[in-house]
Amino acid sequence: MNETAGQWPQIEDWQAALQEPHKHFLDHDLSGCALERESEKEDSPALPPLLGDNSVVFRMRARFQKRHAVKFWLRQVHSRISRYGALEPVWPAAPFLAGWRILPEGIRLIRPYPVLDMDFLGGVRLDEFLAKKYLDPAAMDELLKAWFALSQAMEGPGWSHGDLRPDNILVLQRPDESMRLRLVDYDGFFVKDAELPPSGSFGRPDFQHPLRRALKYEGALADRFPFLLHATAFAAIRAKGGKIWARHGGGAGTLFSNLDLVKPGRSELLGECIDSQDPDLRVLAEHLVRALSNPIEETPPLDAIGVSWLKKMAPKKGSNTPLVAGAKDSSQAAEKSTVAPITSLAFSPDQKQIAVGNQDGLVRIMDRSGKRTVARFSDHRSQINALAFSANGQMVYSAGMDRLVCAFQWVQQESPWHHFAHNHSTTCLAVDRMGEFLLTGGGDGTIVLRTLETLKDSEPLKAHRGRVSGCTFLGNLVVTTGLDDGKVATWQTRGLTPLAKADFHGDCILDMDANAHVKLIALSVSSRRIGFFEPNTLKRCSLKIETMVTVHTLRFSPKGTYLAGGCADGSVRVWHTQSGKLVGHLMVHAKKPILAVIWLAGGGGLLVGTADGQVRKYSLGWLRFHAFFRPKEVDKPESRH
Repeated sequence: MNETAGQWPQIEDWQAALQEPHKHFLDHDLSGCALERESEKEDSPALPPLLGDNSVVFRMRARFQKRHAVKFWLRQVHSRISRYGALEPVWPAAPFLAGWRILPEGIRLIRPYPVLDMDFLGGVRLDEFLAKKYLDPAAMDELLKAWFALSQAMEGPGWSHGDLRPDNILVLQRPDESMRLRLVDYDGFFVKDAELPPSGSFGRPDFQHPLRRALKYEGALADRFPFLLHATAFAAIRAKGGKIWARHGGGAGTLFSNLDLVKPGRSELLGECIDSQDPDLRVLAEHLVRALSNPIEETPPLDAIGVSWLKKMAPKKGSNTPLVAGAKDSSQAAEKSTVAPITSLAFSPDQKQIAVGNQDGLVRIMDRSGKRTVARFSDHRSQINALAFSANGQMVYSAGMDRLVCAFQWVQQESPWHHFAHNHSTTCLAVDRMGEFLLTGGGDGTIVLRTLETLKDSEPLKAHRGRVSGCTFLGNLVVTTGLDDGKVATWQTRGLTPLAKADFHGDCILDMDANAHVKLIALSVSSRRIGFFEPNTLKRCSLKIETMVTVHTLRFSPKGTYLAGGCADGSVRVWHTQSGKLVGHLMVHAKKPILAVIWLAGGGGLLVGTADGQVRKYSLGWLRFHAFFRPKEVDKPESRH
């Protein structure tokens, strides 16, 4: 019988059954267990169950005080049970893993249901440990050493856990002993060279590479990204303690959220880490940002990143090298790519030069073909989030993840001014058509208008709750969007007087563009949709596009006929703005996100900034041709009524 989630036993059903385990368990050992209680008193309440994704774990004690962690599922798990069956014969014996057995018919309610019986592992959950120890640098130092040791122990034999979130990681710290870490919940565990069916478990997005779920990636390298992510968080807590915990701790993630990973250039937290005086934190954060622009498999192992904790961990005599076959040391990794991913592009007014911003903070001025560099500018220390030319094309303005806003006279190779407009990263930048004003948005939710003739800034105006994800000029209007609050707002240019505000129903807005010809504002949102608003009223248009993939950047063609998007899966897509129909599609490089696209004059083609640091040109006809061969599920547009 095909049962629905509603027909499958839920938490209250399992709790009721465990009041009389001898009547329901079909396993001899478990039938003699009892729920573990808060104290030795018989009338003390049972310990509350531990909740997971579609599962619940109860702590139980057997006759001879042996402790069990008994897992029940809240939905059908036929494939999960068969996977555990295939995993059982090859289960590794490691001190940081529990022993377990799968019982396909372990408990009976109306009929038999599966049970996972695990040996109980002692320790404190990682999130609870951090909440208590975030002000203790010595404890963070011990945690980092233990974390690097665990990554080596998993990397060497080719194991991956698949869901390294804090409630699956236990910290064991005893007097006169080194800190140890243990892992629980093995639904997505991977053993190299084992014949295992797919798990369908890809971890919580706050702790995984943004492309993992879309690519359904399972393999020996799945844990490299969460190992790097957690290490960066631990190093940030060690270096900044209460200050950083007060702003970012205690949420869904250890410190980082899914939005920090989807839009790293607009992350206040990542910008603060990269700008840190602590060399270990800075190196880890730089590697983390780089990993977000590369395929999951190219994330380096922790022991290939040169940080001080590795020096404190002398390898045991006779032990194998911790690096897996094919892994490179830090010097090799540094030499792998000489050009960082392109994160921003801008055309000069006469379309003869291109400003190219890179993830490492470099700004290049290139000819219109994108093949020859005519000037370089390297005042930024980290990712370029936005670029714009002055009205006469002689000046390039740049906004960086390092909070810096710069002006660069590229002909004379001079930098006449730079300043810090916001308290956190400068996330977006725009110049009005007449070249009078420079508008910037910040990771602190503020917008600032600079008068270019006098170089005077307006007072920072709180425009959004959280980060500003986009800003532009549209006639006499300023248009802004919020990454965290999902709002689009318009302001009068002079004085930044608020005019209208609209909500995208709780979605996080990743990028935006506006076009005066078709009088539309386009927004890409975290739920993998593109929505449209009328600029004067901010009335939401009926036109919307379901993209089926995260769209990092949006750009209207000059006349607004088409809308181009750079996507997380490495593709460029073009939609018709009247019908929402996908008319162009090309995979530029699979698994590497596209962060920058701009249209050529006339709208006949696109320039695309790639993750390997190249500028590529594609005609609209070529994109149309490739759209015929796109996967059928690539988009589901809905037209205007």
